[in-house]
Amino acid sequence: MTTAVIALVVALAAIIIVAVSALVQRRSRTTSDDRIRDALARLGTRMDDLSHDLQTAIERVHVDGLRGRALDDLGTSLDLDDVLARTAEAAATAPEVDAVVVHAVDLDGAALVAAVGIPSDEAERQLVSFAPDGRQARAVATTYVYGDGIDPPGALRSGVAVPLEADGERIGFLAVFSHDPAPAVSNAAIGRLEAVAHAAGPAIDAARRYREARQLVDEDSLTGLANRRAFHVTLSREVARGHRYTRPLTLLLLDFDDFKRVNETAGQLAGDEVLAAAAARIREAVRGADTPFRIGGDEFAVILPESVWVDAEGLYARVAAALGREQLGAGAMLTISAGIAELQPDDDAMSLLQRADTALGQAKARRKGTAA
Repeated sequence: MTTAVIALVVALAAIIIVAVSALVQRRSRTTSDDRIRDALARLGTRMDDLSHDLQTAIERVHVDGLRGRALDDLGTSLDLDDVLARTAEAAATAPEVDAVVVHAVDLDGAALVAAVGIPSDEAERQLVSFAPDGRQARAVATTYVYGDGIDPPGALRSGVAVPLEADGERIGFLAVFSHDPAPAVSNAAIGRLEAVAHAAGPAIDAARRYREARQLVDEDSLTGLANRRAFHVTLSREVARGHRYTRPLTLLLLDFDDFKRVNETAGQLAGDEVLAAAAARIREAVRGADTPFRIGGDEFAVILPESVWVDAEGLYARVAAALGREQLGAGAMLTISAGIAELQPDDDAMSLLQRADTALGQAKARRKGTAA
């Protein structure tokens, strides 16, 4: 559409120029050549300006359309990471914006961060201080001055931030940054940023409340680990991802040996104490990318993305060593057995789980306190 309109304007200019040229030829004996050339030059300049203004207007409509669609999409998701990412993308549609940081606070006080044009670890360190006297500032503008007055190549030189709010409560800020030394603090620029923030605040709040509710549903109340329902959902997702990207995936099942005697000799409450302590040791042993679950009485599982059998074996060794350091409560010194299964090309979630469970049974039959 843009190309067609510009072509139309250029064609119109050509027609006018041709018409004037014809007129000039007819009146060449009575009109000054200099006056005619000046008129043609002014006409050409005017048509160039008109074409540029039209191009700018069309680009603005395109950008506003992108922002509008991004804002509409904010209310269609309850996935917190997705909402944060969409907020950053909506703010990044403005042509003067080179980077964006969305910084909010989760219901438990943890930082929630999304960024465009800035590394995530750098975005996490960004903080915005609003009016120090406690007044409600509409926006905060920042200018960055580098050493010796020389800006590093590609350096961000200015920024503007507006608050993110939900139900009248400030939950974070939305900031945009530019390579231009003059921050975009016009009413129009701030208004565009506020439009994104006004839509994003309630969407982020809804998503974080939804995640909290899901965590309560998916969390084992005794151990604080994810529960059996979450295990099956996560395993199916990771198996599908492993096949899609041809990445390794390993499942580790853990089962306490002779745990029933703890309940029989010390009672159910003592057994619960032992399980809670064991879950804490398992959580300490896993890597950040691994997810531990309690999938039944004294049965636990760990899903290890991007991992092979030897990685799971190493995790089992760490768990066994952690459990053997000291008593877990009720005077219990327990051993734990494990079953390990690596994702195969023909596996689905159920077949991977069945192979790990078979390996666990073999470990217990061969000798408790081992892995197979």
